[in-house]
Amino acid sequence: MLKTSIKSLALLAALFGTGELMAQNCNTTAWGVNLAAGQAVSGSPTAGAPTAGVSRYSGRCGLRSNAPADFVRDGSPNDEPTYITRFYVRPNVTTGTAVLFQALEDGQGTPSIQVTQTGNQLGLSARGVAAATNLTISPGFWYSVELNWAAGGAMTYAVRGAGVATNLTGSLSGVAAGAQVDQANLGWISGGSGGTVTTDAFESRRTQAIGRLCRGDANNDGGVSGPDVIQARTESLGGALALGQPDCNEDGGVSGPDVICIRNLSLGAGCAG
Repeated sequence: MLKTSIKSLALLAALFGTGELMAQNCNTTAWGVNLAAGQAVSGSPTAGAPTAGVSRYSGRCGLRSNAPADFVRDGSPNDEPTYITRFYVRPNVTTGTAVLFQALEDGQGTPSIQVTQTGNQLGLSARGVAAATNLTISPGFWYSVELNWAAGGAMTYAVRGAGVATNLTGSLSGVAAGAQVDQANLGWISGGSGGTVTTDAFESRRTQAIGRLCRGDANNDGGVSGPDVIQARTESLGGALALGQPDCNEDGGVSGPDVICIRNLSLGAGCAG
């Protein structure tokens, strides 16, 4: 299996290859694999930590796009007939329709996959064929978006967020045989005005579903227990940032309600996904 596993989007970009990549500094330097110099980043997205005013879902950094054309590019896909991705997005564009994600095919700039936000609606399309209905979201909250695309077949999707342990799932037909993914763009790509788009925890693969990170796993040990409550409480009081996923209610910050949410998970269901 060839895959990419990126803990925090702003730390490292997707590399369509083997292994797991981690880093400690908030930057976008690893984006732009297989692209010309200067093509890794469009515009001026801000890679940073909550202490610098940038929310994150996992780890210590996120990427905030402040206007259209603020996004990052991954050129590591290479004529891929299958493309599986999972990323977290906090869409909060106030006016119009903003494009948040694109997987482009065959070097022609044709979107094989596109994700958009219009108000409280998240739109999904595969090669121009849109989902029958948009997905209702709460702007300003984190959502995981999981997409499984294959040329000549249906694209399946799963979206979950806003602290609710329910998947919005479905599939789209109409993907042309022979189409191949060559590049992925993530952030505030085009359209819309006002507000921001924040992204994190991007991962892409050729095979096997990726799945969500463990919501409430503040110390990043794979489960939810007492130490996660302590880490989230420490961060909520202005202490050290947690390494895992302390934003249990997925509202873009870590505060008292997250501590309560994590405590409740630790006493019951555990990892909420």
